[in-house]
Amino acid sequence: MHIIFKISGGIAFFPNLNKPFTIDTDKLPIEKAQDLISLIQEAGFFNLPKQIGNIPRRGADMQSYTIEVENEGKVHNVQLFEPVENSKVIELIDYLRKELKASLKKQ
Repeated sequence: MHIIFKISGGIAFFPNLNKPFTIDTDKLPIEKAQDLISLIQEAGFFNLPKQIGNIPRRGADMQSYTIEVENEGKVHNVQLFEPVENSKVIELIDYLRKELKASLKKQ
């Protein structure tokens, strides 16, 4: 499974946070890969609409997220605008944000 995660917006600019972050589950330790795959399945990712929430007219400091998942030739993109209300989708976003921040610390 191949995942691309991107954060946009927010009140503060953090270098590299707006660049796409890629995760290939084949390159992760088995337990981490299983955790991420479970989060994607629990969120029902491939059944989510292409856009969740509305593009903010005001409050441009709100973050939005783009997640693309490719699995076995099937690709699905979702753009999410805060506030995200689905708890399983929030768990997925939180996991991806944590992994992004960890990868930036390694650089």
